[in-house]
Amino acid sequence: LFDQGAKMKSVFLSSPLETPGSARQIVKELDEVLDPNMALSARKIRENPHILNNLPYTTAVIKETLRLYPPASAMRTGFAKG
Repeated sequence: LFDQGAKMKSVFLSSPLETPGSARQIVKELDEVLDPNMALSARKIRENPHILNNLPYTTAVIKETLRLYPPASAMRTGFAKG
C-alpha cells in the first residue's frame, strides 16, 4: 500500500474522514491521476499544475477536513476585549 508517495498519501490516510473505502479511493485517485512514484508525481505537477483539478475526491476530502478542523481555530489565543 505504501510506496514512494507515502508522505503525500499519509496526510489523507490519517484524515478524520478515513473509512476503509475512502482511504483506498484517495490512493487509487492519486495513483491514477499522478503516479505511484513521488518523483514522477512532482514532475507531472510542475509541468502541468492544472492536473490537480483532476482529483475531485481528494479535493473534497481536503475541503471537508479543513471545514471540520479549520487551521485558524488553533491560533485563537488571548483574552477577549471589553
